[in-house]
Amino acid sequence: MMYLVRPDGVLQWTTFEQLSPSRYVEMGGNLETIGGWQDAERPQMPSDIAVALRYGIPVRRGIVVDAEYILDQRRPYELRELYERAKDAGAHPQIQATEEFIDKHLAPGWKQEGEDLARQLDETNQESVREALEKSRQDLEEPMKEELTTHWKSIGGVIP
Repeated sequence: MMYLVRPDGVLQWTTFEQLSPSRYVEMGGNLETIGGWQDAERPQMPSDIAVALRYGIPVRRGIVVDAEYILDQRRPYELRELYERAKDAGAHPQIQATEEFIDKHLAPGWKQEGEDLARQLDETNQESVREALEKSRQDLEEPMKEELTTHWKSIGGVIP
């Protein structure tokens, strides 16, 4: 999967050939000829431009970058959001009533085990978020490539 970061603020993606942009070019492919770009479900973020300027390949319409770099920038936030939604779902009154019933009538100690598991999940999620933040930070430590910043500016892009 790859993304096309465009200077007009649009972020697009494609799964063309299931190859990374660099691998496709290494095999003699021309990124300009790839069709089937679809608009991303989210708006373009400054981090998308930042990784494109470090790891991308210039094309007429913008910079093509391997999805890995775009996704790595979003991963910490998505992990947090997903975990919070799961916690909110578990706090629903109907779920809590079911937990109480199971603990009282079917499996004494059920709630305590659930609370212990929830603490373990909290710790695991926090560690996953820390690792994702570190990967995101490392990706941005790489300096921007001059040829990419020059290209980006030449097609109307603004450097964040």
